Amino acid sequence: MYFLYISYINESTNFAESLSGSGDTKDWGHEKDEDKIEWIRRCLRQATKMVKPMKRKGLSR
Repeated sequence: MYFLYISYINESTNFAESLSGSGDTKDWGHEKDEDKIEWIRRCLRQATKMVKPMKRKGLSR
């Protein structure tokens, strides 16, 4: 399951770099005191949030 998330992140990064979307910064999205493992965990948490279906709020008919 994690391999799928890592593949998504890798492909989206490659896509952004191929279209010059990454600019000249190599540490895009990284915090200054954050190591790579923590950055990957944070990306996986965000990817999980984005993939999950949203719960409906309010009244249903």
